Amino acid sequence: MFRDDLIRYAIIFCMAQEIKSYLTHLECPECGKHFSADELQTICTDCNSPIFACYDLESLKGSLTKEEIRLRPKGIWRWAELLPVRKPSFRITLGGRGYPPTGSPASGPIPGPAKPAGER
Repeated sequence: MFRDDLIRYAIIFCMAQEIKSYLTHLECPECGKHFSADELQTICTDCNSPIFACYDLESLKGSLTKEEIRLRPKGIWRWAELLPVRKPSFRITLGGRGYPPTGSPASGPIPGPAKPAGER
């Protein structure tokens, strides 16, 4: 139980940290219109196309290392700098730890290629 508690606290700590988002703006891939990243928006008001989040990846390259990411708890917030959420208070998690999905008795097996006969 200690390990689970430790992981839970590490996730809460990372979610509460003020990690800089490198999100710069939102942009429509169809017409090129720019939108503020500080307002909730999903489609372009001019052409109804879904809009994309744009990031300052050049600045991110110089300030974040693979080692820093590797040391963070597994889960979506490991990648906070590359997610379109700036305020830690808006970060939520469903408790996942970044493990690959598996089937359950209720949902059945995960669809995918069949396993060879010797591995069933």
